[in-house]
Amino acid sequence: MARPTQTPSNCKLPLLQQVVDRERLADELVRRMEPTFAAGGNRVRGCRIEQLYYKPGGECRILFGMQFQPPDTDRTVRQLFYGCIHSESAATDSLESIDPKRLVEPRLGRPVSHLADWDMVVWAFPNDPQLRGLPMLADKGRVLERLRAAPERYGLNDAPVAIEAERTKYVPGRRCGYRFRLTLGNGSTQTIYAKSYARSVAERAYRSLNEVANSRPARDGELIVPRPYCLDEDTDVV
Repeated sequence: MARPTQTPSNCKLPLLQQVVDRERLADELVRRMEPTFAAGGNRVRGCRIEQLYYKPGGECRILFGMQFQPPDTDRTVRQLFYGCIHSESAATDSLESIDPKRLVEPRLGRPVSHLADWDMVVWAFPNDPQLRGLPMLADKGRVLERLRAAPERYGLNDAPVAIEAERTKYVPGRRCGYRFRLTLGNGSTQTIYAKSYARSVAERAYRSLNEVANSRPARDGELIVPRPYCLDEDTDVV
């Protein structure tokens, strides 16, 4: 039996009482977002709530995926979304702070939407206002171009000629990791891992990883940890 979820009685986000019911939340998201996609002939075939994050006194972040059926086809396309429920004033501030130049066109729909009655701002992956490096990580062509330009900076002994990408854990507004399997020009293969962080966290994460990797237990082989190659300061990617 599932343990009932309790929300604070003095919660500043009244909607939170509703979103803890994942099935109900999924149905409501479909109902509110479907008109946007129906305009392009796409039909919503399902919605799944992946994660829900809430810190008392703060915002509520929801990671969810929706299945769409484009017109004139039987196949379905999955689009990932990050919805953030703010207080009313914070939702307005979030919308006003959007830089259109940083938005990336998703597979379907708009890069960002506003569900006004919920004070929710919805970002279509790979758009995330806190993770400015995520659009680059999600585009393996751009990653390959960076690696080819300076392979030694990323721990490679030759320039890569092919790349396979796999997204690992994504915590909206906090971090997102990718694993890249590379085929190098000399015929060897190598796997590297990259993570996009929020701007205020990236440098600290890189410094902490270096400290652990250079610690005596790690040098003596008692502790096995990944060694960070570099921090891309223009994207906040380690």
